[in-house]
Amino acid sequence: MNKNDLRYIKTEQQIKEAFYELVNQKEFEQVTISMICKKAFISRFTFYSHYTDKFQLLQSLFEELERNLNESVNAYLLEEARKGDFKEAAKRCIQDTLTYKKEFQVLMKCNRDQFTSVIEKTYFDIPTSMYVKNYAKRKQDERIRLWKAYLISGLIGFLEEALSDKNRMKEEELIEQLYSLINQASTYFTKLVD
Repeated sequence: MNKNDLRYIKTEQQIKEAFYELVNQKEFEQVTISMICKKAFISRFTFYSHYTDKFQLLQSLFEELERNLNESVNAYLLEEARKGDFKEAAKRCIQDTLTYKKEFQVLMKCNRDQFTSVIEKTYFDIPTSMYVKNYAKRKQDERIRLWKAYLISGLIGFLEEALSDKNRMKEEELIEQLYSLINQASTYFTKLVD
């Protein structure tokens, strides 16, 4: 089947939307191919022409999110981070979180470790490799590894709270709070790697 065909693309979107909706209602383990097909108004044959199973579907959603986030964290943002200005990075992170709210919520629910890995790579490893000399070699240093784990855990918790239905903070307030946290973390992390 031609993946550039409009019908293929539309069906792909229906499958994804059905999956997101179902995982919002149930646990990932409870969602079946039959449920996805029923919700997307497609046959099992059609589903299997796109994916081998729900795990491949989930993996493709993680890959799509990672591509989208990597495009969002562009050269301008990395250059600003290199200069030590994290305001734009905080803004972009919050905007991405709100733009991909549904995806963040569902993918975090399905596989928290894989979601954390995508966030870690996009918002920490890529910018830090530009900001810190020899970061790729030094990231296995025990102190750096532990501090990085602490920062990523904090960022995931922050994003989870930002996505919560209980959260009533405005986008600007979330940006300011994340910016403050990034600046504090950067100060300590810079001392750690110098």
